Amino acid sequence: MSKDIINQTIGKNIRYFRKLRGLTLLELGNLLGLSEGTIQRYESGNITNVSISMALEFSKVLDTTPQILMGWEPITYTPEQEMLLAETASFTDEQYDKLFDYINFLKLSKSS
Repeated sequence: MSKDIINQTIGKNIRYFRKLRGLTLLELGNLLGLSEGTIQRYESGNITNVSISMALEFSKVLDTTPQILMGWEPITYTPEQEMLLAETASFTDEQYDKLFDYINFLKLSKSS
């Protein structure tokens, strides 16, 4: 597997778990002591060497394992999650952002 593909996999997984946790780029950056721009560079795969220590920090904050974050182990899904993935497979980044915004809206309305 090429380094570019590994970096893209890590970035995609960071973005997935950040969105799943309802965090903005800025919020995740603050939790890790990194800038919003640096988080965006990780997510886009533009950080060429993700250190083991940084992968550990991301995995702690995002409540996942380094193995899943690095793409060494698959993310496991429930049947409902599999269905949602299939339905949204062709979404653009903008559509995913809107979907996550709506999910966060639903979470907030549930708690009030």
